[in-house]
Amino acid sequence: MIAVLSLPFSQKAFPVVAISAGLLLSACSPSAGDGPNAATKVAFNEFKPLLETHCIRCHNTKSVFGGLILENRAKAFAGGNRGPSIKPGDAAGSLFYQVLDLPADQYHAMPATGPKLNEAEKKLVHDWIQSGADWPEGPEGQIKTVATVPSDNI
Repeated sequence: MIAVLSLPFSQKAFPVVAISAGLLLSACSPSAGDGPNAATKVAFNEFKPLLETHCIRCHNTKSVFGGLILENRAKAFAGGNRGPSIKPGDAAGSLFYQVLDLPADQYHAMPATGPKLNEAEKKLVHDWIQSGADWPEGPEGQIKTVATVPSDNI
């Protein structure tokens, strides 16, 4: 401390200024939860209508495209021909999200038939996966097959 007191004022102030600047920058910089990849907690009942509207017609036990069945949690998390499709907490590493986020003209872009998901729907899927991909067991986690697409139509 005595050595610091004998330094000129500008050299004494440097450590204080440097520490203060560092604290200010860390307080102003975005955290991991901010920005375009930030996830909002999404409950299964918010996500389920997307499965019913866009996915289940091709990914059910009667119409198994890519080996992926999305009728319940166990089958969905088992994945398809290309391996596990949903990695809870890792949307970017989840094939389920990756194929939804592809440009519409890409071969593996999903859904393969019907309208593609809009940006809000893609964010919902992203956030559902990032926030843990909650999917209950039992009847509340069952996805009903309304209509199927024959395998030879895609």
